Amino acid sequence: MRRALGFILFLFASYAASAAMPADRAAILEAYNASNEAGRSGDRETAKVKAGAAFLLASDTFSPGDEAFLAVAMNYALWTDNDEEADLVQDRVMSILAQKRGYRGARTLETIVGLTPMLIEHGTLKAAKEKYRQELTEAKMEHLVPATELAGAKIAYGKLSYATLYFKEAQKAFHQSIEVLAPTTDSEARKLLAEAYLWRAKALFERGKVKRAIEDLERSLAILDELAPSGDNMMETRRMLVIAFETTGQSGKATEHCLWIGAAGGIPNMREYGPIYQVPPGYPSQALDAGAQGEVVVSMTVDEQGFVKDPEVKTLTGSRLLIAPSLRAARKQRFAPRFENGKAVPTAQVESEFTYEIAR
Repeated sequence: MRRALGFILFLFASYAASAAMPADRAAILEAYNASNEAGRSGDRETAKVKAGAAFLLASDTFSPGDEAFLAVAMNYALWTDNDEEADLVQDRVMSILAQKRGYRGARTLETIVGLTPMLIEHGTLKAAKEKYRQELTEAKMEHLVPATELAGAKIAYGKLSYATLYFKEAQKAFHQSIEVLAPTTDSEARKLLAEAYLWRAKALFERGKVKRAIEDLERSLAILDELAPSGDNMMETRRMLVIAFETTGQSGKATEHCLWIGAAGGIPNMREYGPIYQVPPGYPSQALDAGAQGEVVVSMTVDEQGFVKDPEVKTLTGSRLLIAPSLRAARKQRFAPRFENGKAVPTAQVESEFTYEIAR
């Protein structure tokens, strides 16, 4: 165990170093895709082995500071059955992201993970974004790219802008792709249109335009219901609708989508069972004045509709002043319920951790 953890630390050790001798990026992508296919089919052992292979290959190709390496590392953390390894990888990735100017912690990480195949091809967000910027410029000048391919490139560029927190720029790219795709009746182009609506909604949400985001998410949902009723875009559209409806106080509307996610098997295992919607706890003024910091782990039951019931403190490290805001934050969380034999069931002993740190 100690030897394995030491090896993982070694892979992250040269954060500022340049990449080593390049391995075959196609092999990294093949192993990455195989891990996710195996995981989705319930074969966690194969998923773990393939994710580990991708992780090792990525360490020979990218610097540990490259977003491609971080994304592949997080995929390994997802599928390994060693909690200590998973926590170590996640902590290291978050630490590296914290050093990157302008990045927004977990939100940026979530987007990077979603762009893993693109990042494997280009290495870094900056390189990928520049490549797509160049391709779009050339396509516009030469008028050689079919409209759907141009729209696809704009969506890719918008995702990269979103990942680097340029939300207005991202919104513009998605809007342009929608204008190109909206008139088409081709089924594949319409699936691309649904993806553009989904991502424009995410950019709008980040800019505080939640009502407009819901409208775009419902447009995406209508297309996907017709053409692609399962898959990653449908899962993400439903997840974003839960967040948007909870943000606007429409918990009843969020329930439909919580149930869909649960029924569709969107909950891999207990270690990954986290809330779809959550609100950060407020830092008590008394705790701030006293310089109190710490962590609170709250244990709760998630009912058949994904609401939190009976939250209670499991462990406390630090001041008791941190308990009340942690319990309040836990009650506001929204989960996808677990399903057994086609029926939603309550899940006991679900845990959430709340960390309180005062910025220095």
